[in-house]
Amino acid sequence: MTGLNELLKSMLPGDVAFAAGAIAHAGVDLFDVESAAVAGAVAKRRREFGAGRAYARAALAALACPPQPIPVGTDRRPIWPSGFIGSISHCEHLCVAIAGRSEAYAGLGIDIEDDRPVEEGMRAIICRPDEMQRAAAARLSSDGAKLFFVVKEAVFKAYYPATGAFLDFHEVSVELDERSYAFKATLVGDDKPALAHGRCFLGRVGRVEGHLVAVVAIARNTLSRTRQG
Repeated sequence: MTGLNELLKSMLPGDVAFAAGAIAHAGVDLFDVESAAVAGAVAKRRREFGAGRAYARAALAALACPPQPIPVGTDRRPIWPSGFIGSISHCEHLCVAIAGRSEAYAGLGIDIEDDRPVEEGMRAIICRPDEMQRAAAARLSSDGAKLFFVVKEAVFKAYYPATGAFLDFHEVSVELDERSYAFKATLVGDDKPALAHGRCFLGRVGRVEGHLVAVVAIARNTLSRTRQG
């Protein structure tokens, strides 16, 4: 998956590590606490979980973090080793993981999905009316609703672990600039807490080998350190 790795390298700040590849090619060695978390799961879920932990540990290793468990919280999110944060995503065949130091980043989020259009009935659930209008006007090369879905999933993964606040799809407004592969995601209401003193988060979105990828890195001392070009 050279293309996927090259894409991630171009999308992420230099101090955010990543690892990605096929679920089938990932190691499945799990710590006891991790094995227990998926003991009753179907085989497909166990493979996805194992790949996620394998790639997450590979990303952490690039930051000099020794191999250790990444347990599952009561809310099902990964519990990262002390001093680190990260995000894991997988689709049918691929898995990606990113990691950074918690002293530098308040939130990290990544999502990968196939680029097939979403079902018609899901469009209004995912997209705000203003987003649907912007997508139609921009004539995006990919399905607009799918792009917004991938972006919002990445934002949710960065936002929730730091704030403990769930976001509905319509509680985030996304502006896409497909020419620069960039996006801006803004919290719509005032009832949700800010993150790193901000309510607007910048990120990148890309397409590779039939898949869409979105990443957001929310730095503690700036609005965002995700590359914008």
